[in-house]
Amino acid sequence: MSDKPPFEVWAPEEIRRLRTEADNLERSLQAYLGKGVKRANSIVKLTFGAPVPKRRKLRRGDKNAFVLDRLKESGAHGISTQELFEAAQAAGIPIKRPSLRSLLWHLKAAKRVDNRAGRYVLKQEGPSA
Repeated sequence: MSDKPPFEVWAPEEIRRLRTEADNLERSLQAYLGKGVKRANSIVKLTFGAPVPKRRKLRRGDKNAFVLDRLKESGAHGISTQELFEAAQAAGIPIKRPSLRSLLWHLKAAKRVDNRAGRYVLKQEGPSA
């Protein structure tokens, strides 16, 4: 016949297993949220696998603001990457050329700037009146 245990034996064991799993998940969630779990007068920190990386806060610092300001000043004529780099160096803003290109690329991907023949210009917000 079947080597499975009868339902009367299997059901209580399965319920016990599921309750244990639910307790472990609850403790893991509490530990992840930083609340800790009290057990035997100590805090149990549960970690399953690799630690969860901390999220970086999105910062819009001087470099991003500087680039956007220079793009506004350039108007419809636009500004090249080299001109932006030289302006940043003259203003004392420590930015590497690859970082500047990356910042421009992300602004372009966000559809905030256009690249017209190697010169970057701000996109218009709406129809000009």
